Amino acid sequence: MQYIELKIFIVGSVVFQRLFVMVLIYNLLPENKKCCTKPSFCRIFVVRKNIPYMYIAQQKRKENIAEYILYLWQLEDLLRALKFSPEAIYNTLVQPNECDEQEKQQIFMWYMSLAGLIREEGKDEQGHLSHTLHLIADMENLHNQLLALPLGAHYRTLWEPLKEELSRLRIVLARDGVGDIELCFRALYATMLYRIKGDSSKSGAIEDVVTLISPVIATLADMYGKVERGEVDLFG
Repeated sequence: MQYIELKIFIVGSVVFQRLFVMVLIYNLLPENKKCCTKPSFCRIFVVRKNIPYMYIAQQKRKENIAEYILYLWQLEDLLRALKFSPEAIYNTLVQPNECDEQEKQQIFMWYMSLAGLIREEGKDEQGHLSHTLHLIADMENLHNQLLALPLGAHYRTLWEPLKEELSRLRIVLARDGVGDIELCFRALYATMLYRIKGDSSKSGAIEDVVTLISPVIATLADMYGKVERGEVDLFG
């Protein structure tokens, strides 16, 4: 069975100021926090600090649209935690990379462009980039097609048990005005944040549903990639 792969990032002292922020510096983590011990709903692990997020994001966009979206959501919170400060972004996210100055400038400009988009959309404190929400809308459209087309037979077997839990999930997450697929993404992300904060009460309230969400989103993301690359014809 496929699962969505979530990555956690840490920024040393910032984690005490904003408990939901992603962890960036691997070596600052205690041993018992370096991996998830209960990966039933997804695989969570920490990424080495010398890999530029820009390259990981580009790779994720090619390989797995769902992981790409969740990855950008993490970067949004990370940039907020750094207060969009160019100096903090450079010192924390760019300077540690093992590359020449020209490449560091390229990486720095990518982060600043992302930070600029967040602020331009008025999402300095919360919210997600329109780019990611548009991608989720595309996935919602594909989801609806798979529910109706013969090609979606396997997908429907995964979706049916999850469908019965969505009304409860909307109440827990207080997300009445979003589509089913966006709701699933928000549940995946919320679960990761609850685990970072050690909030077992909230995590436990939706973890059983997330075990159903993860294979659905993983399968949908896989089909999205195949359609995008021209490997699958939905109507063929």
